[in-house]
Amino acid sequence: MESIGEVISQKPSFKKVRENYAKLVESIMSNQEIKDFISENKMTESEIILSHSKFFEYLKAKEAYLLNPSSTVTGLEPKLIMAQGFATVTYIQTQEDIDRMNRKKKNFMFERDSIVLDKTILRASFENYTAETVEEKRALKFAQRAAAFYKRGEQGNTVFVGRAGAGKSHLAMSIIKSYNAEKDGIGLFITSSQIPALVQDGFNNKHSKYSRYYFIDLFSNVDLLVLDDLGSEKASEFTVKLLKELLETRTRTIITTNYSSKELEAIYEEFDPHGQLVSRIFRGIGEKVLNVDGIKDKRLRAF
Repeated sequence: MESIGEVISQKPSFKKVRENYAKLVESIMSNQEIKDFISENKMTESEIILSHSKFFEYLKAKEAYLLNPSSTVTGLEPKLIMAQGFATVTYIQTQEDIDRMNRKKKNFMFERDSIVLDKTILRASFENYTAETVEEKRALKFAQRAAAFYKRGEQGNTVFVGRAGAGKSHLAMSIIKSYNAEKDGIGLFITSSQIPALVQDGFNNKHSKYSRYYFIDLFSNVDLLVLDDLGSEKASEFTVKLLKELLETRTRTIITTNYSSKELEAIYEEFDPHGQLVSRIFRGIGEKVLNVDGIKDKRLRAF
């Protein structure tokens, strides 16, 4: 009498499975990378048979990794190794993997910690800045030099001054994006008027994360920061004191404002008679100040 296994093995469905398995093994063993691995490790026939499933796992993982590394379970590059008499798959972190994960982390931190009132500015970059006039070309070169300055690790603020709509925020965002794309540190973009508003809202909202201490910690630790549209916030004793505290923690800040230093002094004078806040704004700027009043309102053009 035939055994149960012998009976099952004679069924057409089981034979089909065996045929498909044989084709799969043949396909795996014809792969040049698998052939090279077997040769390099002088694998025996039994070791090869034990490794069939791992060869298959490796080839599928490698295919997925090459197509889109971030879509794989690990996000890491698969590698075949010998362990305990047969092949197995391990996953290694290449420099490309590290760079990709760092970019992903920085993008997450930028989106989480930046506070951008005008969301259209998130699309801004050096590549889509329209530089047609002499003044616009000068502004673009100034911003690109500022980006290079901060990438070298230099200290000191940069200030964009002038009329609304001249592209100050666009260029400031472009500097941050350029910095984040190349440096290990993180650059953030914060609309100035939102800081006191969020801190004051936090007084009555126990679920808000935005407190004076939150912003002091953020300003103290972020590598590069854009403080956008300074002077647009309502001047008050609370606002001036908070901004002075925050800017005191920084030596690398890009500031955009519609107002000159004298106009800012006038705005804050009632609550800052000695001009300490304005002094912090223009700390270490040297020649890193650009007046954009000669540029026409770019908001009237396509972004």
